[in-house]
Amino acid sequence: HDAVPPKPFAVVKRTVEAELGKPLEEFFADFDERPIASASLAQVHAGRLHDGREVAVKVQYPDIEEIIQLDVRNMKRACRVYERFDPQPLELLPLLTELTTHIGYELDFIREADSADKVRELFADDDGVVVPEIHREWCTRRVLVMEKVGGMKVTDVAALEAAGIEPIDVVQDLMAVYVRMIMGAGFFQADPHPGNMFVTPERKLVLLDFGLA
Repeated sequence: HDAVPPKPFAVVKRTVEAELGKPLEEFFADFDERPIASASLAQVHAGRLHDGREVAVKVQYPDIEEIIQLDVRNMKRACRVYERFDPQPLELLPLLTELTTHIGYELDFIREADSADKVRELFADDDGVVVPEIHREWCTRRVLVMEKVGGMKVTDVAALEAAGIEPIDVVQDLMAVYVRMIMGAGFFQADPHPGNMFVTPERKLVLLDFGLA
């Protein structure tokens, strides 16, 4: 979910500077070299802007797009061979085409920023749902800078109970949020794993990562 072996900081620094066009120090007063999360497509570092705001910086792995394209080409070849010799009731290639489309969405951080803004607007009247603010002036297709928001993982039952929160109440909150997104708005965060959802001590739900929305 959020503990894939990370890329070295030198790679992250090079990517951020290439995307923003200036040295890291010109944008950030502080930038933690150790990631706070690392997943399949990107890793996240804590930072602080020169005006004092705490941020989370999501940085896409520099070679991930080429790796995915190679993987998809190989999967297409495998699917064609497999279906020729052992046809399936459900064709594989259309599924692979859809998968490829959605992976493309996840590689575009500008689209992710737009999706985060849409969901935040959806819950503008509900202070029990938190979607971090996006700092657009420092965002590119491969770097996303957002408000840093903390919380407990939805699966950390011990931490929830220690904070006086009943896990079943969190489940009900999540159900209400997702019913509103899917059934009410028709637009939703489609990657709801424990690395992307947190709970604050006040029982507010924090939704992160809108690459797949």
